Amino acid sequence: MKSIFRTSVLLAVLVVMALPLSGLSVRAQGGGGMDCTSMAVIGISADDCALMQAATTPENLAKLSSFVADYSLAVKVTGTGKNDADISVTGSGPISLDPAALQKGDQAALLSSLKVQQSVVVKGSAAGKPQDMTAELRVVDGKVYWMSDTAPSNGKWFFNDLSKSASSSSMMGMMGASNPATQMTSNPEMVSAVMDLLKIPGFVTSSSADNAGEKAVTIKLDFGAMMASKDLPAILKKIMKAAPTGATPMDDATIDKNVAQFTQMGTPFLKDAKLTITEYFGTDDKLFHGLDMHVDYKLDKSMAAAFMNTAGTDDLLAVVDLKFHISKIGEEVSVEAVPDATDFSSMMSTGTDMATPVATAAQ
Repeated sequence: MKSIFRTSVLLAVLVVMALPLSGLSVRAQGGGGMDCTSMAVIGISADDCALMQAATTPENLAKLSSFVADYSLAVKVTGTGKNDADISVTGSGPISLDPAALQKGDQAALLSSLKVQQSVVVKGSAAGKPQDMTAELRVVDGKVYWMSDTAPSNGKWFFNDLSKSASSSSMMGMMGASNPATQMTSNPEMVSAVMDLLKIPGFVTSSSADNAGEKAVTIKLDFGAMMASKDLPAILKKIMKAAPTGATPMDDATIDKNVAQFTQMGTPFLKDAKLTITEYFGTDDKLFHGLDMHVDYKLDKSMAAAFMNTAGTDDLLAVVDLKFHISKIGEEVSVEAVPDATDFSSMMSTGTDMATPVATAAQ
């Protein structure tokens, strides 16, 4: 399973690299809008930019206080030897929250307002073992309730106190001014450097389409084109100089060394990596309606064998499809607690067998 973990990490790195780039093209301005000049760099039209601009105003973001989410995730990884995976996840259900608390990073207010009820189905196999599972998740009154038909739940309901679980989490610290993407977009030198990166021929392209009251705006990233650009070292150096480095900034020699290492080591890993992100916006309500993400990845068999620590003879291939769409925006959400759910944290602290739940209940 370690090889699958390594592959997952690598795919996650691609997504993490891409999201700040797309975020820079829709960076917030004083009125909650976005910079359409930056959007034009990657080929997004003025009309499409205006729609995306409207969807990101504080007023319209606040309207996303409740909705029904329908989502799916399909992951297929081959070329790992015995650790290939082919898994799909589908889910659906209502969600409501306080958008103001989310934007402010007010963890207590957000958790107290959060209501979630989701049904999830997992199908497929990994490392030759079936991964089939059905589960239900509820969040209400600051508690998360969960149940699945597999271990460790085995059909029984458990709950965790979100306020206790989140107290040691840095999730909310990643929002607002402390968000790395926010820090990037507020730095003019960094914005200029990343704009240069987006201008690399073939790296980022965009398109849009209208369908049944929705506008689909698609951004495609070809990391192979980025790695092949002769301008990449200079752009990376510019980015590293603009990035915060703490008390001791790096000198040019150190930056040059790091850039050389990245281009040398990154090329074989990224030359066959492609990412497509499509966002959906309502043309009438001017609201965000959903997101699709598709990853195509290939790693040469010689590099795959070294990376996966195996004697594999095939290229490593990975395909990831994520779809997240919302409907029934603004409708009231009602979620019921599970009265006889067992306190999972109490069981963990006492070492109680999950097959024989203790008497502690949610209410």
